[in-house]
Amino acid sequence: MSKFQSRIESELDKVSASERRIISEAWEHRADYIKWPARARLLWPGCVRIRYHRIPDTVKEEARAREVPVDSRSNGPAVMAFLLACMQQ
Repeated sequence: MSKFQSRIESELDKVSASERRIISEAWEHRADYIKWPARARLLWPGCVRIRYHRIPDTVKEEARAREVPVDSRSNGPAVMAFLLACMQQ
């Protein structure tokens, strides 16, 4: 048994039987809840959260070509990167 599995079982021992059933059901269907990007994607090196960003033209072009909304607000680049990585929000 892996260290991870051992830790999970140890944590599950701390909850009720009904909570374990819920956790097990959610884990068995985790693909319905957990989405991972199809590829790694950062908009640009050194981008930090500020009120408004200046998005590079190359990123704007890619976003428009893929019908991803261009959003320069504080969290916009993070949302754009997620969508450009070919995943759901």
